[in-house]
Amino acid sequence: KQVATLGGFSDVIDNSAVAFSNDGKYLAAKGGTNILIWQVGHWQSPYQRLQGAPNRTHGNAVLFSRDDGRFVTRVKGGLGVWDTATWQSEIIPGSYGFGISLNYTGNGEWLAVSEWEDLKILNATSLEQVRILHRRAGVGDFDIVALDSCQKRGLLPAEYRGGGVRPWEDVKWR
Repeated sequence: KQVATLGGFSDVIDNSAVAFSNDGKYLAAKGGTNILIWQVGHWQSPYQRLQGAPNRTHGNAVLFSRDDGRFVTRVKGGLGVWDTATWQSEIIPGSYGFGISLNYTGNGEWLAVSEWEDLKILNATSLEQVRILHRRAGVGDFDIVALDSCQKRGLLPAEYRGGGVRPWEDVKWR
């Protein structure tokens, strides 16, 4: 049964912009510039209200880290990373296309962040960029539109707008 109707967004809910924390305590959603986070079961008002960057194609991911210690999404000027204990934020600078698709690898060691057709790999703890995975040259429009991960197999598949899915190994990055 429906337990609540949640609103308060400045635009439509973005694609990939609804996520539960891994422990099931929080539900986050992003629409336009408004990022709202509710405590599950306490739907009357958001637990946190954060500011993000809108996307004219309504594609923006919201993501909790594997240990729920961080919350990540696009903000003006790059990628916003909030500490979920204090809700203090840090911004990783990037272009307008930085962070439309996001995912942690299955083991939680790496944070994969799309930037147009490239996939940037950040150390999940330090947030330092450790690698850029480029698309193959001359193969059409390859903006990344979705990411997932498989801990059991150590794979990070990226779906590209121009067609196809490329599964990357999350240790050797091939």
